[in-house]
Amino acid sequence: MNNLYIEGGNNIDCLILKNKKCEITNYYSNNHSGIDLVGENYTIDSIICHSDGVIIEIQDGLTNKKGSTGIISYGNYLKIDHQNGYKTLYAHMGKGIPFKKGDKVKKGQVIGIMSDSGNAYGKHLHFEVSLNNKRVNPQEYINKEFSNNAVPILKYNIGDKVKIDGVYISSTSNEKLKPAVTEGKITKIIENARNPYLLNNGDIGWVNDESIISKIDNSSQVKYLSNINYTGFSIVDALNEINVDSSYLNRSKLASINDIQNYIGSSSQNEKMLNLLKQGKLKSV
Repeated sequence: MNNLYIEGGNNIDCLILKNKKCEITNYYSNNHSGIDLVGENYTIDSIICHSDGVIIEIQDGLTNKKGSTGIISYGNYLKIDHQNGYKTLYAHMGKGIPFKKGDKVKKGQVIGIMSDSGNAYGKHLHFEVSLNNKRVNPQEYINKEFSNNAVPILKYNIGDKVKIDGVYISSTSNEKLKPAVTEGKITKIIENARNPYLLNNGDIGWVNDESIISKIDNSSQVKYLSNINYTGFSIVDALNEINVDSSYLNRSKLASINDIQNYIGSSSQNEKMLNLLKQGKLKSV
């Protein structure tokens, strides 16, 4: 292992090793996205899952590749979504990880053993923690439970136009596809879902913050609301389906900017507004 930092890292209580004790050999920093661990007294130990979760990434079958970069540098690894805003990553594991993407794992379950796969200079565990898709210092979590109050924070809103690098086929799937269309407008959000954003009319599918590369600046452009799949007859229900304020006050604002004069909520006015919404042509407030 490179750059051993031993002071203060001896014989620490550890939730992620089978024998419950660890030594920290490399700390979290701007140049190191996690911490490196070995077992007590510099032993090799089995790795256990920090908390209940679902495996969202897995790489297996690699040997030691000193100097490797990118995802190969992790060697054999697992990434687990704990579905409360937290994700953990366990890298440089031995070959033969007995899981596949989408498998559920339990707190304390053995998920592998330390090794030197990838860019490693000795057998150890590289451990990372992210909160709301931002890496945080994992040191405090090697002997601490995750907060129950860590709810994912959504970065984007309905109407935002975004570029994506992949797409999920449903709101619960982990399988990434590469669509022909690589940008779209967020038309619906399901809060607390794994992939909360629906783009366009569904031709891109459900995506999450990790799938979105960037937001396209359209501040100078007119924004439109769309619910082309709605088959009912209520503008209130149609707006609610796409998480848009359906109050009389907001409908009055929508009517005004869409040239629906003297809005009083009449059936003809609501029908005109609904038709624009179904066509994706209802100007947004």
